[in-house]
Amino acid sequence: MNEQLETPEGLVEEWNGEDWVHFPWAVDVMLQSLSAIGPTEAQLRRLCASGEIRATVFEDTEEPEQPQPIPPSRWRNEDVDHTIPWNCFVGVSRTDFEHWLSQRPHPADSRR
Repeated sequence: MNEQLETPEGLVEEWNGEDWVHFPWAVDVMLQSLSAIGPTEAQLRRLCASGEIRATVFEDTEEPEQPQPIPPSRWRNEDVDHTIPWNCFVGVSRTDFEHWLSQRPHPADSRR
């Protein structure tokens, strides 16, 4: 996958020179190849915990503060996407996420 995923308006934040997509949107994209939301969310959390996909917390307010990167170690002990304040959301690095997706075998590839 060399092309960039099409992301609906409002689900991408730009910070520090790169795009960050909303965690739930990334889960939805992953669901296209996995079958259930629970395992898909858990998989994305594991990828964040390993550092393979970087994540950050964004404030969803009129005057947001600087986004806060989430250290991989924090994901090992908590489901950060469920424990952040109500006015915040988790974004994952679009670059990391698209790279991870490009490394996965495509369904057509497994039939060979």
